[in-house]
Amino acid sequence: MKTPWIGSAAVLLGVLLMGWRYSSHGQQPPPPPPHAAIPVAQSASFVPQPEKRMVARAAVAASSPHDYRKEFPAQQDYWAYAQQLLPRARAGDADAQFYLGKILSFCGSVNRGFFEHQRQKITLDEALQLAAERYFSLEQVQTLYTRCHGFQTEDVSSWGSEREWFNKATDAGQPAASASIAADILWRQYLETYQKAGGHPELGPPVRPGADLDALLLTAARSLDPEALYMIGKVKALQQQMAHSKDATEEYAWTLVACQRGFPCNGNFDWITTGCPNCNPDNPTPENSLMADLTNRGGNNNWAAVQQRAQQINASLEAGRWDELGLNSTQVAGN
Repeated sequence: MKTPWIGSAAVLLGVLLMGWRYSSHGQQPPPPPPHAAIPVAQSASFVPQPEKRMVARAAVAASSPHDYRKEFPAQQDYWAYAQQLLPRARAGDADAQFYLGKILSFCGSVNRGFFEHQRQKITLDEALQLAAERYFSLEQVQTLYTRCHGFQTEDVSSWGSEREWFNKATDAGQPAASASIAADILWRQYLETYQKAGGHPELGPPVRPGADLDALLLTAARSLDPEALYMIGKVKALQQQMAHSKDATEEYAWTLVACQRGFPCNGNFDWITTGCPNCNPDNPTPENSLMADLTNRGGNNNWAAVQQRAQQINASLEAGRWDELGLNSTQVAGN
């Protein structure tokens, strides 16, 4: 069973959910004051994914013998695995592009969060000492070091950024990448709002100018891919934060749907051990972990509502009733 995390430890670890930094437990800038309204613009109606992208996706899948969904969770050293993914990604394998972007995102966050202090690299011993002072799980810090240390000692500047790989994968119709880009766009919008309220976030370049969030999310949903559905849950978490809402039903319902459809939701997976402080990896079912996490959040949340909404989502996915999924999203110019 995991060592429980308290105080700031849970906040920092929440940022590091596998492959993405958007968690209901994640670190975020202070919310804007109530008078700083979130800019809202009505997005375009759903636009089906262009057929050429689906053809490209099928061609890539046909040429790739790798089952990344099985390969990826088995990896202990992401640096070593990333070196295998890089030539495949450069050759146009959309799934390799997505998982390479996922590793770059995760290990970048891990190394900044655990193995840097005041913007200077620190040793494992120093990181463990800081972890003990902050009530982090020492076992978890050691695991993260094994996962990502190679990215601290080697120069990967020529590899490209996680966003570049997510965009390439999205161009090829990779559904989890599409949902990841949607989450990245929303996160930038959130930071822009924080900036307008007087904050000083690091925005970086635009994510995907002109992107239609509804189309990105629809691509993810139509695929029925468990990882893509999980990322829709992260989009829902961001929308909840942007609306200053404590109702996490949509986030947890989409996550539950992803778990039911094959996303690894119990066991010692990174998104559980770093992004779900109340998820016990020893729980026999993903439902138990998610239920425990939701209950510990407090607020106006109840598990029965999550289960009911998950049933509705599953029914709509199976029937192709896309307009019932609640995927309309808000967007602002310059995303």
